[in-house]
Amino acid sequence: TSAAVPEAGRVIDLMAALKFNWIAIQIDSRLRYERHPALSRGPDAPTKDELRALVLQAQALGMEVIPMTQCWSHFNYFLEKEEFRHLAEIPHPPESAKRRFWNYCPRHPETHTMLLGMIEEQLECFPGATVFHVGLDEITFEPIGQCERCRGSTGGELLAEEIGRLHAFVTGKGLRLAMWGDQLLLSHNGK
Repeated sequence: TSAAVPEAGRVIDLMAALKFNWIAIQIDSRLRYERHPALSRGPDAPTKDELRALVLQAQALGMEVIPMTQCWSHFNYFLEKEEFRHLAEIPHPPESAKRRFWNYCPRHPETHTMLLGMIEEQLECFPGATVFHVGLDEITFEPIGQCERCRGSTGGELLAEEIGRLHAFVTGKGLRLAMWGDQLLLSHNGK
C-alpha cells in the first residue's frame, strides 16, 4: 500500500547499510495502474511516482533494482477478479482445490495483451533497469494443459512457448529475462 512506502524506503536504507548490491521488487497488483485501474489491488496501491521514488532511492544507494511480476502462476491476484476470470486455465475450480485461479491460460488471446501492457506500465517506474524477472515458478501447483486451448500439449511445450513469448517481449525492451528455475527441474515437476 502507499502507506507502506516509507517502511519500504527504510528497508532499502538498511539493505544498503548491509552492503546489498541489488534488490528485486515484486509488483504484480501492487501498483496503481493508470491505463487499466482494475489491475490494481485497490486505490491504496502505491502510485507510479511512489514506486519510482523507491527505485531511485535504491539506485542512488548503489543497488541494481530488478522489477519482478509473477507470470503464468501465482496469478490469483488477478484471476480471482470476475473481470479476468475468463483468462484462467481452470475458470471454475472446485471449492476444495488447494490452489484456485492460480494459472492463466498461456494460449488465451487476451492473456498477453493484458500481461504485457501491465509490464510496460511497470517498467515506467524502473529507469535504467537491465533485467526483468517474470517468475514462472510453481506452475504445476495447479493442473496445466486443462483448457480447450492447451489440452493435448505437454507442460514442457506450454512452458517453452511461454518462456519464448516473454523472452521476446523483455529482450525487445532492451532487458535481460530472469525467471525461477524450479519448473525446469525433473525432481520438481516430474515431467
